[in-house]
Amino acid sequence: MDLLVNPPNSATCSDLTVKKYKEEVSRNFNELRDKALIIYNKLNTIKGFKCNQIEGAMYAFPSIDLPDSFIKEAKNLNVHPDYYYCTKLLESTGLVAVAGSGFGQKEGTYHIRITNLISPKEKLIETLDKVEQFNKTIFI
Repeated sequence: MDLLVNPPNSATCSDLTVKKYKEEVSRNFNELRDKALIIYNKLNTIKGFKCNQIEGAMYAFPSIDLPDSFIKEAKNLNVHPDYYYCTKLLESTGLVAVAGSGFGQKEGTYHIRITNLISPKEKLIETLDKVEQFNKTIFI
């Protein structure tokens, strides 16, 4: 935690330490930015999803235009449709997402929150491919 509050500086550390710290911060920032862009681009190609650009957070919060039959099935089970979506996604793929209904979304809209920016890029792409494959099963 001290590194976040008191990063290395030339008054307390060697120039090499300051340089390496700045390089690492830059590398981590760029990697997170790249992953956010991967998520944004991929989610917007998946049927039913619409995602705003991810800025300054490690979450994506796409809206999902769920089919009427899926919404009806969820309501028959007395659960929010986006919660039902998250449950079915977990059961089908092992992926965890958080239902947007827990965040006070606008009535009649459905969202999920995805937190996956810490995975390696290759794993992130595999994960998003699983979401896409799952979506194909509900948008029949």
